[in-house]
Amino acid sequence: MRPTLKDVCRDALVSEATVSRVINGSPLVHQRTRERVMDVIKKLGYTPNAAARNLSRSKTDTIGVVFHQMSSGFFAQVMAGIDKAARENRYHILCAFTHLEAEPGKTCTSMFDEMRIDGMIILDPALNKPLLNDLKSYRKPIVLIQCDSHDRDISSINVQNRRGAHAAVAHLLNLGYKDLLVVRGPAGAQDAQLRLEGCEQALKEKGPGVTCRYIDGHYDPQDAVEAFRKYRAKHGLPRALFALNDAMALAILKDLRTDGVKVPEQVAIVGFDGVDSADYVGLTTIETPMTALGEGAVRLFLKRLEAPDQPAEHIQLETRLVVRNTCGG
Repeated sequence: MRPTLKDVCRDALVSEATVSRVINGSPLVHQRTRERVMDVIKKLGYTPNAAARNLSRSKTDTIGVVFHQMSSGFFAQVMAGIDKAARENRYHILCAFTHLEAEPGKTCTSMFDEMRIDGMIILDPALNKPLLNDLKSYRKPIVLIQCDSHDRDISSINVQNRRGAHAAVAHLLNLGYKDLLVVRGPAGAQDAQLRLEGCEQALKEKGPGVTCRYIDGHYDPQDAVEAFRKYRAKHGLPRALFALNDAMALAILKDLRTDGVKVPEQVAIVGFDGVDSADYVGLTTIETPMTALGEGAVRLFLKRLEAPDQPAEHIQLETRLVVRNTCGG
């Protein structure tokens, strides 16, 4: 019977992650532990199943892509950019989705532990510093999308979230709207926080005389509609609404139109992202280069793969206000 990873762990008295790190040459494993594990591997004749064909060259030609969900046009368009750039460079992609699970790190580390990928591109608002430090221990390229770790070893690519949100709110204020409602994203998500800061900066520059309230939509259409209905029951309709992503804006727009509310005559609406469906329904939005985000992430990945000792890069792509039917001006 062919020896398994569990056999190695049992005989070496270590975890599966430790065996994987030994095989990957991680410096975090104590020398005596490394020697014990390698002795067991040699004695048993163990070869990792998922990477047997790649051990001799320590390369898989595969990029791990971890998203927390794939529920809207934003993620699909970013993924399309990743796929295009990967194929152009003769790389495969291996996708996984965490769905904001309690331990998203398991999805990431298992891909490294099984030696199935050369590195990873991640778009997940649940990322935290301990998890990133754990991933760095594998000494593989890591690129973050829409989250900047400010780390010299982890590259990132983002859009100008703060500037884009500032432009959206400033546009509404310049049109004379003084009763605003902002639909926030998930707490803890870096891009949502930056967009909120952009809103607040635009309001601060405008000065007194404007009422702005906030509800939590968590970037989720259903949550956004439920929160908006509760707000409306208590405060009535706002004169203008800015949702921090298009998915929430489109869901609220549909809900208002179902109730016969005229947009923008009664409520002006602005979103953020620039998904295809925003154009179809005439949604004013902050357009982001979603496909370019994905393509840029692959380019950063390949640069880290070729020059791992060079400092990581942190790139911001421009956004632009696209005015359509849901907002005057």
